[in-house]
Amino acid sequence: MSYKVYSIKEVIEKINKNEIYLPAIQRKFVWKPAQIEKLFDSIMRGYPIGTFLFWFLKEENVNKYTFYKFIQKYHQRDNNKNEISPRPELKNNIIGVLDGQQRLSSMYIALQGTYAYKKPYYSWNNDNAFPERELYLNLINNGDKENNLYEFKFLTNEEHSVVDDKQLWFNVKDVLTWGEDPEIDDYYDALVDSEYIDEITKNIIKLNKKEIKSSLRILHKRIV
Repeated sequence: MSYKVYSIKEVIEKINKNEIYLPAIQRKFVWKPAQIEKLFDSIMRGYPIGTFLFWFLKEENVNKYTFYKFIQKYHQRDNNKNEISPRPELKNNIIGVLDGQQRLSSMYIALQGTYAYKKPYYSWNNDNAFPERELYLNLINNGDKENNLYEFKFLTNEEHSVVDDKQLWFNVKDVLTWGEDPEIDDYYDALVDSEYIDEITKNIIKLNKKEIKSSLRILHKRIV
């Protein structure tokens, strides 16, 4: 057994290129939003999140087994099970995940997809009970210290647009578009100069300049 080191971004790209799949022996995805948020807090803090056991299959063995695709748009009611991968999609040489399915599936949903879970007090038959949510990092307010140092949350479009002295949300998947040496200073300057942000909000951003830039640099370092 040999060890290889991949960045999270590299693994996500391999999934998108149809190079990594879930063997049929794996159970369905079961992690809740709070577990994924906790995972990303651990990633930001540089904590070990465990190794992954990958199974490298060559061409002559690929068609002997059944593989599932990663869920991209998780829906608690309508899309909570992995689809079987069609044979034409499978490449000659692929990688199966033997250990780490839940963690890797969580990272894929957070960085490439959405997580739709039921709102409290709504009926399961109500389509409006399952708004799509994406994972965001609060750039100006740390977590509760006892549990999560960094505040990650799955938010709807309406929720992430709220900015005040305690919240400024950054869509985590956007970090994948940044190169090896991101222009974080430029990102901050564009934020402050945006014509869509009022003066009160701009002042809040200016007061939290150091924390905003620090959080973005750490996120980029951990993911990219």
